[in-house]
Amino acid sequence: MSVRAVFNLLRAVVALAVLAPVCLYYAVTRADRRARMTPLDRAILDGEDRKDETIRLARLRRPAQPGRTTPPALAAWDHARPAPSPSRPLPARVAASARSARAMEDNAIGA
Repeated sequence: MSVRAVFNLLRAVVALAVLAPVCLYYAVTRADRRARMTPLDRAILDGEDRKDETIRLARLRRPAQPGRTTPPALAAWDHARPAPSPSRPLPARVAASARSARAMEDNAIGA
C-alpha cells in the first residue's frame, strides 16, 4: 500500500470515529424530544397534512368542559395543547405554527 492509500484509510477511520457518536447522539436526543411532544406538536413539526388530521382528532377526543363560554371546537383546541413551561419553551417554528393555526381557527369561528 502506498503512503497516500494509508493516509486516506486513516482519514476515513478518523471521520467515522468522529461522526458516528455525533449521529448517534442526534438520533437519540431527537427521538427523546419527539417522545415528550404531544401528538399535536409532532404533527406541526411533520407538516400541514398531518397537522390538520391531528387537530381534527384532538377535537373529537376532547369534549368541551361544562361552564366554558368558548365554542366547543376552540375549547378542544385549548385543551389539546399543554401550556409551555418556562424551562422548556416551544421551538420558534412550533410556536409560530401554533399561532398561525390559532389565528385560522379564530377566523373560522368568527371571533
